[in-house]
Amino acid sequence: MNRRRVSTVLVLVSMVMGTVTVWCSLNHEPDTETIEFSDDPKESNIISSSKTYCFVYTGERADTVTWYFGDGTEVQAFSVVKKYDSEGDYYVLCKASNLNGDRYSAYQITIEEKDFEFFAGYTTELLLALSTVILMAASIVLRRHP
Repeated sequence: MNRRRVSTVLVLVSMVMGTVTVWCSLNHEPDTETIEFSDDPKESNIISSSKTYCFVYTGERADTVTWYFGDGTEVQAFSVVKKYDSEGDYYVLCKASNLNGDRYSAYQITIEEKDFEFFAGYTTELLLALSTVILMAASIVLRRHP
């Protein structure tokens, strides 16, 4: 394969990678947030742009733990990952039960729409962008230097 063909292939690959980089960056969702619930009853407010949460019961005195997610769904588990479909306010209730009764902890979660900065905290996208630039530079060098 001659240099011109290799250069053309590199340009095409870098264009595809550039497109994927932009798409990934603009459609990236923030990382999952972990929220811990314990034996001590409490209420807290969380304002976040994340739609995915890992709820973890960290207490020691429960036989069962039931989560009420504030969107009409519930599950029984000591830890669970929950993804909300939309922005809004959700009252998340954790009920820890044993032979002595129930204990409750709750969080008011407000999920806000947020415009994320281009590439802010996006390692994968930055690596794709750097690879795109390197491939473009390599294609230019191959075309100019026979």
